Amino acid sequence: MYIILDTNYLRSLPSRDYVAGNIPEKLKNQLKTAFGRGDMVAIPRTVQIEINAWVNDLAKRESDSVKQASELLRSKGYSISPELSESVEAIDVFTLLKQEFSDLYLLEPTLDEYIEAEKRASNRLPPYPRNPDGEEFRDRIIWCQVSLSRLYWAMCSRLV
Repeated sequence: MYIILDTNYLRSLPSRDYVAGNIPEKLKNQLKTAFGRGDMVAIPRTVQIEINAWVNDLAKRESDSVKQASELLRSKGYSISPELSESVEAIDVFTLLKQEFSDLYLLEPTLDEYIEAEKRASNRLPPYPRNPDGEEFRDRIIWCQVSLSRLYWAMCSRLV
């Protein structure tokens, strides 16, 4: 079986786990099961970019809240120890997953996939955006990758 994770699914899992540098338990169990069966699992580059943007925004907001609380406490005469870090370390969900699941693939879009997605967006071909006036180029790139990667994986599985 070929499994391609999408942004909506990854965002449906507990965000605190990602922010803390952990894999949500549900996802970890699902990936263990999938790899145990011999499934191929991938994350498209577009999904990696989207999920990282979301997780890093959450981490920044959380850090800003902690800094604000720290400043409030200091203004009331409390001392805070240890000192808070000035910067938030970037989180890459794919790298986090890859550390535990080395067989996870990253689907890099090819020039042909970008061209196909551009054609679909320009001609308003499926997959359609939720907002008919919107330009959901990202979804079209993912769908183009999925259709082409299925062919690649099918060829690879025949070689094994």
